[in-house]
Amino acid sequence: MHQIVRSTAAAAAAVAAALFAVGCEHAENAASTAGSAAASMGGGATSAAQTMGSAAGSAANSLKDKLGMGGTEQIKTPNGEISVAGPIGAKYEELGGQNGALGLPKSGAQEGPNGGKFQEFDGGAIYWSPTTGAHNIWGDIRTTWQDHGGAAGALGYPTTDEKDAANGGKEAQFTGGKITWMDGHSTVTTH
Repeated sequence: MHQIVRSTAAAAAAVAAALFAVGCEHAENAASTAGSAAASMGGGATSAAQTMGSAAGSAANSLKDKLGMGGTEQIKTPNGEISVAGPIGAKYEELGGQNGALGLPKSGAQEGPNGGKFQEFDGGAIYWSPTTGAHNIWGDIRTTWQDHGGAAGALGYPTTDEKDAANGGKEAQFTGGKITWMDGHSTVTTH
């Protein structure tokens, strides 16, 4: 009976350690933290706790990937090395990184309104907020958006990347409306 209680306690400690590691954004350390917690309890609890810790660590890494909370990439530019990280970095890589349409970063990420962030690149920008995620914005749609106040204006943060519109043009959705571009002209619709 004492062995079962000890195994259960070790497993609980392993899960708690793994969750703590995830909360600290060190999910890769979850399994070893759980194993260490179990080892301190001794006995046969170590194996069960290490298995649970390993599973928790894998789940945490998967969640981080889905949320775009990747690592930091240092990119060499003519102005020195510039970091591209987190959800902005994940979107940048999705779009081809420095070989994609955005090209090289111009500066590091900067604070935006309402807890958001943005980063400028040679070919456009990526804007991120906790409620919208990371989305690229470039070209005439970006110019029109900036003319209407950008993220701080009535349109707010982008909620989609630029995409093909039903009418053959391009469009991007925002928290406060959309911009449609067709035949060299942009149309702003707010809601």
